Amino acid sequence: MKNKVVLFMPLRYDKAMTHLSTNQALPLELLAISGPLLGRGFDVVIVDANVEEDYLTKVCDECRGALCFGISAIFGYQVYDGYRTAAAIRECRPEIPIVWGGWFPSTDAEILFKEGVTDFVVVGQGEDTFLELVTALRNGREPETLKGIV
Repeated sequence: MKNKVVLFMPLRYDKAMTHLSTNQALPLELLAISGPLLGRGFDVVIVDANVEEDYLTKVCDECRGALCFGISAIFGYQVYDGYRTAAAIRECRPEIPIVWGGWFPSTDAEILFKEGVTDFVVVGQGEDTFLELVTALRNGREPETLKGIV
């Protein structure tokens, strides 16, 4: 039974365009949804593009045999980098469901579906909903009927 969930924090800014560093910021939103998963026995891997040099290779490697790949994005550059990474996962691991959450997906989920870079969007606070979704995926249930899922 697949039990591994890979979570991804996209780059917060374009490193080629600025000298700013946000590698001091923790991926709090991913830590928040990890707690309930860990409490239910899921294996969680977090890949943070803000501190991981070759994060595209890392997420592709980590998704081997995973139950799903989750991305959290607020607005701006995170959405672009999340899109780019989701497209890479579609190419290297097309069998892995891709789940988005965060402010942007909650307000404009349709664009992610239109671009083909998501299978599910968790709308609003995701701790409980994401746990329900991942549990449904693991148990082979139809997650489309869950509340808070697009």
